[in-house]
Amino acid sequence: MQTNLLIKSGLFLLSFLIMQSCITITGVTDDYNKTTENQKKIIHYFEEDVDLVDGNIYRINAMQLKNEMAKYPKSLVYVFTNGCTASNCFPMRTYIDYAEKHDYKLFIVMNGFGNVKETLVQYAPIPYYVINSEYYGTNKREKYEVKFLSELINKELTRKEKQELGTLFIFEGEKFIRAERILPEDESVIKFNTLK
Repeated sequence: MQTNLLIKSGLFLLSFLIMQSCITITGVTDDYNKTTENQKKIIHYFEEDVDLVDGNIYRINAMQLKNEMAKYPKSLVYVFTNGCTASNCFPMRTYIDYAEKHDYKLFIVMNGFGNVKETLVQYAPIPYYVINSEYYGTNKREKYEVKFLSELINKELTRKEKQELGTLFIFEGEKFIRAERILPEDESVIKFNTLK
């Protein structure tokens, strides 16, 4: 009887461990440790005045990004989660076409490396950026993303405000103009978030 109980307990524990090893949780940290060796080869730290390679990923902080945006009259920054399936997430080509149509310089910024393959398989002809979690002193995505966005728009955000803000940020030079949840249909008839 006691032997059967030990065997059943052992089998239950073994089953549990096997199931745990099959589950991958992403999004709690920056998930750099989940990237493949090939993916690591295209991940670099952003450096000013260095030519960027389309398809590569550059770790960047908000101040570096603002310095880049200062070089252009208008910029559109899309901060997103790789593999997003929400109704307001579109293929990279959609953002590229929108930016070209409306004369924006586009900056596509991943909020981490989890599911990065989902973005890379789209083969967008632009360099990608990712929030440099090391710069913000934590690899906890929720924390470094709030710090990044606060610095980007020059407003101290709470977690709740960050969630309500949207994922598209429009700038003139390095000056934050507004945030959007989805791509505006018509530039002249935009209802925007006035969080400034």
